[in-house]
Amino acid sequence: MKSILIVNQSSGYLMVDIANAFVNSGKYDQVVLMAGNPEALVGLDKNVCVEKICKYNRKSLRRRFFSWVYGTIQVLFRVLFKYRSYELFLVSNPPTISFITLFCKNLYSTLIYDVYPDGIVSGGFVTRRNLLFRIWAKVTKKFYQNAQYIYTITEGMADRISQYCDRERIEIIPVWYSADLNPIDKVKNTFILEHGLQDKFIIMYSGNIGKGHNVKLLVSIAERMKEDDDVRFVIIGDGWEKKMIQDSIIEKSLKNVLLLPFQPFDKLAYSLSAADIAYISVEGRASTVCVPSKTFNFIKLSKPLLCVAETNSELAKLIQTYKNGRVFDPSDLDGIISFIKNLKDSVELREQYKVNVSVAKNVFSPNNAYQFIKR
Repeated sequence: MKSILIVNQSSGYLMVDIANAFVNSGKYDQVVLMAGNPEALVGLDKNVCVEKICKYNRKSLRRRFFSWVYGTIQVLFRVLFKYRSYELFLVSNPPTISFITLFCKNLYSTLIYDVYPDGIVSGGFVTRRNLLFRIWAKVTKKFYQNAQYIYTITEGMADRISQYCDRERIEIIPVWYSADLNPIDKVKNTFILEHGLQDKFIIMYSGNIGKGHNVKLLVSIAERMKEDDDVRFVIIGDGWEKKMIQDSIIEKSLKNVLLLPFQPFDKLAYSLSAADIAYISVEGRASTVCVPSKTFNFIKLSKPLLCVAETNSELAKLIQTYKNGRVFDPSDLDGIISFIKNLKDSVELREQYKVNVSVAKNVFSPNNAYQFIKR
C-alpha cells in the first residue's frame, strides 16, 4: 500500500472530491491533504488527514506573492522531514510549488489550473526577459519533465503547458460541479426572502471581482435596464475591483443592483439557486485556457448562462457544444439585454435551456475525480 500527500493552498470541493476518491480507491493506506483553508473542506472523508499551511492571500500583489513563497517553504520542509516516503499530488496553487521538486526525491504528479510563470507575464508584472521569469521557466520545464503524470482541465490549458513538455503527456480531466449543491425552490429560498427578491427576475454574478471578470459590464447593463422594475442584478463576491463596482453603483443610483460579500458554504445552494440567469465572463488570454469553476455549479442547477468571452474561448466552446446559454462580445449590450428580456418573458425558452444542460451534467460529474486514480 502507498501513501499520498495532496497539496493545494486554496482548496474547495474539487480537492475534497479528489481526496475522497483516493481514499475510496483502496490503493492508499494514508491520504493527507495540505491546504491553506481547512474550513472550506466540507464533506471531506474522515479518513483524510488535513494539514494546514498559510492561506492564499489575495489582498495585494505583495501579500499574494508572499503567501505563495511562504506556503511553498512550509510544504518543502514538511515533505523533507515528515512525508519523505509519500507520493505527491501537487496542484498549481501555490504557483511556486514546482520549486520543491528541486530538493525532494518523491514521486509526484501535478494538476495544473494556471500556467506559471506565464501568469506573471500576462498579468503585466514582468516580461519574458526578466531574470525571475527565466529562472522560473527553467524550473518549470524540469518540473514537468520529471512528473509521473500531468493533468489539466482544458485543451487550451494543455496547449499552453506544451511549451514546457510533450503535449502527448498531458491528460485533460474536465472540472465538475459540487455533488452537495442541489437546487432550492424559489418559494422556499431564504436568500430570496432575506434580500427582498420575491417576484424578481435575477441575473447573478458570483465569484471573484477582479480585473479579468468584467463585472463592470454587468453594472452597465443594469444601468440600461434600471426602468425594468421586475429585474434585479445580484453581484456576490470580493476582489480588487469591488470598491470600483460599489462606487459605480452609488454614482449611478442603481437600485436594481445588489452587491453582497461571498456567501457561507451552507448558504451557497440558496444564493446560486436564486439566479434566473448566471453571468460568466472571462477576458484576455485566460479565456482560451480556462472555464471558471462557478460555471459548472450553475450547470448543476440548470441555469442558463449569459457569457461574455471571445468566440475562440473555452467558455464559448462549452456553450456551442451544449447550447445552454449565449456568448456575447462585451460591446454587444443590445444583444445581451435582448437575451435577458427574451428569457424573462419566455417560460418555454427557459425550459429549453434546462433540457439542453442535462447532457452537460453527465460530462461534468463529480465522478471525474476518479480519473486521477491510476491502476
